[in-house]
Amino acid sequence: QKAYKFFDSDENGRIDVNELKEAMKLMGEDLKDAEVNALFTAVDHDGNDAISFEEFCVLVKAIKAKGDSKDVSVLSAVSSTWE
Repeated sequence: QKAYKFFDSDENGRIDVNELKEAMKLMGEDLKDAEVNALFTAVDHDGNDAISFEEFCVLVKAIKAKGDSKDVSVLSAVSSTWE
């Protein structure tokens, strides 16, 4: 939960698309704006235009599962995590 609070830079209890973009940079994922937007949509499972703590946990789990693989995108890792 500390990481979630760290990435929630405006401290409103939600991670928005801009905060996600910064978080992905800090996690070593170099994504274009379109990729961040697609990832945000995939992670925002309830469609409320914010990433909740639960949704953030899915993202982190997907990134860990992806590891250093260049063959798997974060987006596909998230999609398979929700399945």
